[in-house]
Amino acid sequence: MPTLTTDRGDEVNVSPRLVARMAERMHRMTPERRAGYLAKAQRGLDTAHPSRNAAAAVLASKEP
Repeated sequence: MPTLTTDRGDEVNVSPRLVARMAERMHRMTPERRAGYLAKAQRGLDTAHPSRNAAAAVLASKEP
């Protein structure tokens, strides 16, 4: 199961299916929209309770 470690040291477990779905969604976005989506996801990871969707977006952006 993919795991993302935040800057605060929190670990967020994300299902591979969610990462794949997020990668497909981001693939259809324009580059400007994708950048905004990732910026919002990064802000979401900086909160006290990071969401799995935000972690999946960041992990999907790192996929080749």
